[in-house]
Amino acid sequence: VLLYWVNGSHQIEGITIANVISRKYDIPVYHNLNDHYKYLLSNSAGNFSNKGPETFLELVKKAKYVITDSFHGTVFSIIFKKPFYVVSKGNRKKRIDDLCEIFGTTNRIIDDYILDDEKVVEWVTELCEEYDTFEKVRYFEATRGDTVEVNGGTYGNLLNPEPEIEFLT
Repeated sequence: VLLYWVNGSHQIEGITIANVISRKYDIPVYHNLNDHYKYLLSNSAGNFSNKGPETFLELVKKAKYVITDSFHGTVFSIIFKKPFYVVSKGNRKKRIDDLCEIFGTTNRIIDDYILDDEKVVEWVTELCEEYDTFEKVRYFEATRGDTVEVNGGTYGNLLNPEPEIEFLT
């Protein structure tokens, strides 16, 4: 799966779609997400943000699916005859919608993506349980092979679920 996202907002939509396809077909996701969002991918194969256009085109050619919010991501998906989904919003919407109309791919446009609020709360809660490490005892395998216990202190990660839930819903 190639997740090519150019708009800073609505990345969770692309991530969600990519995760569904990745899990269903057991294929990894190549992406260009910023560091804040990349941990949300369930099967990341790597970030191609700092690669050149040749790498991007090669990834599109080899992709089993393309998920994008980009006009160019849509164009190259059509050129290389790749199954794709495009989240069409904002200032790119008209161009993307017109392109898909011309090529008969309007069924690939997602413009009314709605997340289930209860599922979002459940998911953020699970993330907090897994990644909140502030003031918790943690165990690490040392390079010498034994396990080291680190007592909880005033360090670690602490997610604030309320703003995360508000942002996603």
